[in-house]
Amino acid sequence: MLVSLVLANLKLIYRDRQAGFWAIAFPLIFLLIFGLFNFDDLEPLFHLNELGIQGKPVGYFDFLLPGIIGMGVMTFSIIGMGTTIAQYRQQRVLRRIQATPLKVRTFFIGQVLAWLILSLVQTAIIMGAGTVIFRAVIYGNYIWAVPLVLLANLTFLNLGFIVGSLSKSVQAASGLGNLLTMPMMFFSGVFFPTDNLPSIMAYAVKYLPLTLLLEALRGVLLAAQPLSDFSIQLVMLGSWVAVTAMIAVKTFKFE
Repeated sequence: MLVSLVLANLKLIYRDRQAGFWAIAFPLIFLLIFGLFNFDDLEPLFHLNELGIQGKPVGYFDFLLPGIIGMGVMTFSIIGMGTTIAQYRQQRVLRRIQATPLKVRTFFIGQVLAWLILSLVQTAIIMGAGTVIFRAVIYGNYIWAVPLVLLANLTFLNLGFIVGSLSKSVQAASGLGNLLTMPMMFFSGVFFPTDNLPSIMAYAVKYLPLTLLLEALRGVLLAAQPLSDFSIQLVMLGSWVAVTAMIAVKTFKFE
């Protein structure tokens, strides 16, 4: 039952053009824009070579690629899940599910598993495009990106559930989702290191889930550090998962 539900959800998400835009087109547009230009002059400003292994420099596009991965996963999950839940509530799909033998818990587990699978596919596509087409350099182990993306994405999916629960329409969910994702996209280190922000703002965004994800991603991919070096980020991401899950349960409504 659960496998069939996951497959059905994957098909529904695949057919959703809006979800496809946020999953693939949106991050790839940023890759294209930044990949077509030379930003070498920015490297001394951002001290990017400090992120690489000794003797192996890190360029701006190398720095940018993990940021685009994190941004893509975040926007896809928060806005995609938020609008999906809002649509289900608006069309009374969730209420009808309660009248079937299908357990509500199984329904939501199937939803989460489907979105987690797609987040890994999305990550692979973005990383493949960045390294193959635009020659981004990755010094670390690609495999370490998998647990990081999955853990952070649980937080983003929980935020998507909250957005869908608080929104009365799909349009409202899209707007509220953008309200959550835009500040993190611009201030959590997607396009430039957070230490270039004013000190107060740098401290404020330090504990945001996207900031934590990007710190760990860049460490394992660009500096070839083991995942164990980021135990603090992992614990804090786990805390985000727990807190947002509790809020999602409290705010969720079938009607």
